[in-house]
Amino acid sequence: MKGPMKPQPFDDENLDALFAGARTLTSLDEAAAERALRSWRQTRARRNGWRWASGLLATAAMLGGVLYLQHGQTLPTHAAYEVYNQASGVGW
Repeated sequence: MKGPMKPQPFDDENLDALFAGARTLTSLDEAAAERALRSWRQTRARRNGWRWASGLLATAAMLGGVLYLQHGQTLPTHAAYEVYNQASGVGW
């Protein structure tokens, strides 16, 4: 079993070479980026499908609430008074 690696001293030239090597793209970098983008696009496509379903459910719930809360035609005042008199009996 190897022990921990000792850090190497870096001077400016070594650091410049290291950073230049890190900036250059290789075919492995491009393949990794393509895999990440493909995965991101698939995830986004799945989410868009759920947005339609959730929007449809929200619309149905709102329509159901409006229909439930919609009041029937109100009776005129004299008709409501007649119903009250009939229910409470004569003599009120």
